[in-house]
Amino acid sequence: MIVDQAYGRAKSKFGFISSFYGQLTNVTTIHFNLLPKLWGLTGLWISRYAPVGFRGEITHSIVFFVAFNLAGNLSNMPLQYYKNFVLEEKFGFNKLTKKLVGVILCLDEGEEIAYDKCSFSRMPSGHSF
Repeated sequence: MIVDQAYGRAKSKFGFISSFYGQLTNVTTIHFNLLPKLWGLTGLWISRYAPVGFRGEITHSIVFFVAFNLAGNLSNMPLQYYKNFVLEEKFGFNKLTKKLVGVILCLDEGEEIAYDKCSFSRMPSGHSF
């Protein structure tokens, strides 16, 4: 019981720090106009490296989406590492290996793409196109 309470307190403190980091990331993104800069950078990549048939807005949006999610996952990776391999291991709850975390990150990226694809294909009333 005491271990569960200590784990709950540690998880709560980590949640506070994680939320603060998320807010700091959002404020930084807005303050420095990082989304328009990333949009321009992905447009530059497409104009340089994509074949002529793939230089439209759809391709640009897909590349932007992948770059945005990749940057988000990379910026959150230290927090996830701490949560899984320091915090949970300290209390004996860790069941993950570092190799498994790499697989989960790849699956998470694919899951986000699939979820966003499904939500784009939905009309506001919940009916599909």
